[in-house]
Amino acid sequence: MKRGFISCGLILYSFICNGETLKWDGQAGDGQWSTELNWSSDRIPGANDEVILDNTFIPGDYIVTLPSGNVLVSLISLTIQPASSTIQCVLPASNIASPALLLSGAGDVFVLHEGAVFRNASGAVTGTPVTVTSNGSFRINDGGHYIHQTGRGHTDFLVSRLSAATGTENGVFEFDVPGTASYTVSVSGRVFGRLIFSAASSGAGRTYTGAGINPVLVRGGLVIRTNATFSYGANTDTITIRGNSLIQPGGVLNIANGSNSAVIRIAGDLDNRGLITETGSSTGSEIFMNGNSAQLVACTGNISQQVTMVVDNEAGLVLDTPLQLPYGLRFRRGKIQSTSSNLLWLRAGAFCTGASPFGFVQGPVKKTGGSSFTFPIGTGEIYSPVSIGDGTADTDEFIAEYKRANPQSTPGLGNNCAYPINHISYVEYWRLDQVTGNTPRQVGLSVSPYSFAYNLEALVVARMSNGQWISEGGVDHIAGVPQLPYITGSFVTIDAVDAFGAITIGSLINQTQNPLPIPVEYFTAKPDNGRVVLNWKTGICPADKIRSELAFSGADRIFIDLVGDHTADTTCNRIYLHTPRAKGLRYYRLKVIDESGGILFSKEIGVMVEQVGLKPEHYVNVIRVDGSRIETITKLAEGNAVFVVIDGAGRTLFFHNYYSDGREQRISIPVYRLSRGLYRLIVMNGKEKLSTAFLK
Repeated sequence: MKRGFISCGLILYSFICNGETLKWDGQAGDGQWSTELNWSSDRIPGANDEVILDNTFIPGDYIVTLPSGNVLVSLISLTIQPASSTIQCVLPASNIASPALLLSGAGDVFVLHEGAVFRNASGAVTGTPVTVTSNGSFRINDGGHYIHQTGRGHTDFLVSRLSAATGTENGVFEFDVPGTASYTVSVSGRVFGRLIFSAASSGAGRTYTGAGINPVLVRGGLVIRTNATFSYGANTDTITIRGNSLIQPGGVLNIANGSNSAVIRIAGDLDNRGLITETGSSTGSEIFMNGNSAQLVACTGNISQQVTMVVDNEAGLVLDTPLQLPYGLRFRRGKIQSTSSNLLWLRAGAFCTGASPFGFVQGPVKKTGGSSFTFPIGTGEIYSPVSIGDGTADTDEFIAEYKRANPQSTPGLGNNCAYPINHISYVEYWRLDQVTGNTPRQVGLSVSPYSFAYNLEALVVARMSNGQWISEGGVDHIAGVPQLPYITGSFVTIDAVDAFGAITIGSLINQTQNPLPIPVEYFTAKPDNGRVVLNWKTGICPADKIRSELAFSGADRIFIDLVGDHTADTTCNRIYLHTPRAKGLRYYRLKVIDESGGILFSKEIGVMVEQVGLKPEHYVNVIRVDGSRIETITKLAEGNAVFVVIDGAGRTLFFHNYYSDGREQRISIPVYRLSRGLYRLIVMNGKEKLSTAFLK
């Protein structure tokens, strides 16, 4: 119950003199700041007071509206701190004072906590209606939301007072200014949490422009909503966005509208459903994708004009939709993961620079145009580009992809070679398909250390034609830096070819002189009472310095390592017994590594397993993988176990401790944001070590 009239008057006088902390109790029920009954002390807050809007008296959501008219509300501080609700405070368009809310204290005097919304819809004709004086700061904590819904100023005494303290990285500052005229935002040298540009209040398109000479930091992400445009000024230099960037349908990010080049650095995911463009006169504006973990790139919208995308992330980019680049792509470090459905497409006239073993496209690349082009493709740690020469039609379209697989055992290819080819590669081939047009092109191949070649001059481009590998010849052999015992380099076909498809490296001399790679004399796999007997003999004998590694797969061709053999062997004959856990077609592959590091991959051998041996006592099987968990069926010995997830490069990504009671159980392993690829799950349980591979 509130105090009586006499005591209230005495306490009110004391509070006016000394100030106090007032809270909203909403007893009047009208939501109006200027109603005395709505405050905990039944008086309107004054210049010496601190105000807290929280859920002390009202448990749910509520809205507080500041006074209308030419009325100034002056306070020491204003804090909006919901418990588990949404509390809004509105400066209405009917208030024409400037300033209309003045916060004069020191430190964090204007604070929006999670669930707090302050909507500045001031109807003033000049000035900065919400003002934090020079001693104070404006703090938007994570989950807090400020909406600038007025055409009045925000630079001095508001944006200039924004706090960059820990915990404000995802506090929202939103521009939603009424009207359709261009509105200048203060970005030069500013540090935002999450920055949003909206056109909801304009009822039509709304352009926000930014200018200045100092970098901009957006820590929590950038959102450009439908019909809103953020146009970056001629004198600004760099915007750094540490979070995700979303451009909604109808939204526009104009990264350079003047004569200076602009650089946009994005550390999170990019989801472009609108338009990314530049309208200025410079040609060097770039979007740097420079996160520390794999970044998703989705582009159901468009990228236009002279905008270059730069890959500067060791963890790489993963395309979530097709990506069309009209102007340029530059690699500094990191790979782009593409697929046939999420294709990287460089349009006519687009360039690509900087591709190397440290940065390329793993997956298919499409190129439109009549000019020569080198497709920046490879897989794993292998960069192995293919090139096409000049054509005559800008409408020509090619798709290229590098395949790290044995073409001789690939269905539809095989090892039938026409003279003068002696043999083709055992380890790699390319798909180069002309999907539009019929202009002949000269084709060039690269020879990496993983091509296992000794003699560059004896290599030709071999093309699959009607079930046979035919030679398109080889000229302009350019040697690269050798990685002994192998050579590297490149060469091109003698003439332009008018048919494409599967191509690989062919050798005019035998395997002893040009191995592609070093041969294995034999490698066999035969079923035997629920087991598969694997037998091989290396081409180097004695084999005391040879390491052999076996791998097997099911029909999905995802190979899993079986054994690493480091033992001395003077006979060169090796035998290994494998017990499959399921019936069906199984494939086996042998990898041999000599003392100089040279690598041989055998042909893949298929074996039909019609019966299986006894189920092992302990096992781990991956049954499902999603964005955050790995589901397994596992049986372990009783005791503590550690689950370890490693990637293809052998890097440890996640640990998970678990206690097994000795029974078969369904165990869920928490992971975070695995990109597409092949991984290994290792389980260590006492002295026992189990391992299995899985694909994300």
